[in-house]
This record gives sequence, C-alpha cells and structure tokens, in this order.
Amino acid sequence: MVDKKAQQEMIGFVLIVVLVIVGLMIFLVLQTRSPKDMVKSGKLSSLLSSLEKYTTECEKNDYYLDLSGLIVACYRGKDCSNLGIGSCEYLESELDSLFESVMKTESIYSGYVFNITVTGEDNEGLAILYGKKEGNCSGLSEGAMEQIALSGGENINLILKMYQERT
Repeated sequence: MVDKKAQQEMIGFVLIVVLVIVGLMIFLVLQTRSPKDMVKSGKLSSLLSSLEKYTTECEKNDYYLDLSGLIVACYRGKDCSNLGIGSCEYLESELDSLFESVMKTESIYSGYVFNITVTGEDNEGLAILYGKKEGNCSGLSEGAMEQIALSGGENINLILKMYQERT
C-alpha cells in the first residue's frame, strides 16, 4: 500500500510539472509572436480629421470646398466650377500632393496605404473613389478611419494605414 501511494504522488507531481511547462511554453509563444497587423492611432485619426477640414481651391456655388466636401462632390460626379476640371481629377492631384508633404514631415513612416471607399447601409462596399499605396508598406503599421455620412444610409470611408520599418 505504501508503494502505491508514493507512485500516485509521483504521477501527480509529474502532471503538475508538465502543466506548468506547457503553460510557460504558451506564454512564451504569445509573447514572442509578432505584433498585431495594425494598431489604431490617435495621431493618424487627428491627421485624417485635419485633412477633411483642409480647404481646397475647388469652388462650387461661390464656396471653396474642404476636402470632405470635395470627396462628396467626386462621389456625386460634380465639377470644380472655377477650375474647369472634374472634382475626382482634382481630388486625386490634391491628395497626392498632401500625402507627399505628409511623408516628408513624418520621417518615422516608410510608406502608406490610403483608400476612400463608399459603403451602403449594410457596410457592403459600393465603390472605391481613391486608392494609393506608396513607399515601403511592410513592418509595423498604424491606422485610422473616418466616415462621412451621406443621405440614404451610405457612408464614405477614409482609411489610412501608415507603416514603420522594423528596427
């Protein structure tokens, strides 16, 4: 009887040791795993909000449109009355120059992806108004999204993802 009790205690001890080792292995795997694909960034949310309020040279009804108004005008197929070009064409050139400036001043970022999409009431994608991928888009990324609500339950989504090279 004495031997069986000792064997049971040994087996119990071995099981406890095995469980502790498995737990430590799981902990180490989770700690050494690469970071999440994208981290939400307050700084990039502020950047998108500022971009939306940026006043452009596109005029409609004697009023200069801000960037969010220009995006809506592009979606609706309107022209910039004072420039003699379509709002989508002007939007693309304006965004290209804005992001060129952003990339020059934000030296920690090596690349970005910026998309403007339209979604319906059920968040189903309806259209892509603008899409741009520039620079080295690998490594750690931060992102932000802003929405412009339209009538009829549709939304225009501004989605920005900026990448930092791993060091």
